[in-house]
Amino acid sequence: MKKLSSMIKSKKPLVIPGVYDAIGAKIAENVGFDAMFQTGYGTSATLFGMPDYGFIGATETVDNARRISNAISVPLIVDSDTGYGNALSVWKLVKELEAAGAAGIFLEDQKWPKRCGHMQGKDVISQEEYTEKLGAAIDARENKDFIIVARTDSRATEGLDKAIERGLENKKTGADAVFIEAPKSLGEMKRIGKEIKAPLVANMIEGGATPINSAETLSKIGFNIILYPLSVLFANAFATMNILKELKNTGTTSKYKQKVVDFDQFNNLVELDKFKKFMWNFDPIKISAITKVPQDQLYKAAELISKSKKTSFTFGQDTINDSDTENYIDAIYNLAVITDNLEGEGKGLYPTFNGIGSASFYEIFESNKQPFSTTKEIVKKIKDKTIK
Repeated sequence: MKKLSSMIKSKKPLVIPGVYDAIGAKIAENVGFDAMFQTGYGTSATLFGMPDYGFIGATETVDNARRISNAISVPLIVDSDTGYGNALSVWKLVKELEAAGAAGIFLEDQKWPKRCGHMQGKDVISQEEYTEKLGAAIDARENKDFIIVARTDSRATEGLDKAIERGLENKKTGADAVFIEAPKSLGEMKRIGKEIKAPLVANMIEGGATPINSAETLSKIGFNIILYPLSVLFANAFATMNILKELKNTGTTSKYKQKVVDFDQFNNLVELDKFKKFMWNFDPIKISAITKVPQDQLYKAAELISKSKKTSFTFGQDTINDSDTENYIDAIYNLAVITDNLEGEGKGLYPTFNGIGSASFYEIFESNKQPFSTTKEIVKKIKDKTIK
């Protein structure tokens, strides 16, 4: 995994989409994004059908971060709102998010209950109180690559001058990046970029308080973290409304056939084939049923394979040696994928055995009721039954 701490310091702008669930995160990774942001609004909206108005807490935030982090291999930055309490709460939250697999947090200075940064009616805590919370977050992290973004919402309540002052103070405290929420114009953003020499966040919300600008434009004026936190949420809401209206009005979704992924495409997205392979590994009964080889023969064969020191199986570019097969189930999996009796379940999984080609597991073991005594005998039988 690339280090987020290095990415935010790069001269190349880091464009980050907002996600709120594991499937959206997998899509973002498949598209090619190097990092992503767990949006608080998206979490509140999708878990509760409620706005970003102080309804979620530490439990929902950490649980969601764990689910998303487990589904992807790129860094996830988590919107941790105000930290859900005082400095001690922030310290605990950072520990939990780091353990959940997150790569960083956004921590804001709003009073609770907070609300989306582009809404009206916000208020902020004192800089002194926020500095304590920010310091607690910095002290809590164990991995130096876990980044902490200091966000201030004071532009709306105290003006741009005070917001810049807070941003500079947050940098001094030790924030890895500075985020002044909801500037009103490109001119204000230029001033922020000129006066704060630190990694800066630009928050691009469709219909929000800050005008949308390209990553190239924003990078030129000093912003290298370009966040689109709600684009996926808004797009999914739009698509959902349209297809459901069509279904309600016509009784079918045929009109949208070319506008949705199909069953196979979605199965590929969630890596169904990978988990089918795991099923072989964990379910000897299933293996026996599909290969038509009795379980006792499978176990005998597995025992021999496990004890042999010369046997290896090659699956495409991956080679599994006997040192990897520490138990019978692993070995059974290795044997099962050799068979030509998988009824389509093992299509494309046929390995080469010691580099001599695929072989029929079923035929070999049906013709030898007793387990083979040597690896050499196994190789000879497989050579005799090599599938062209």
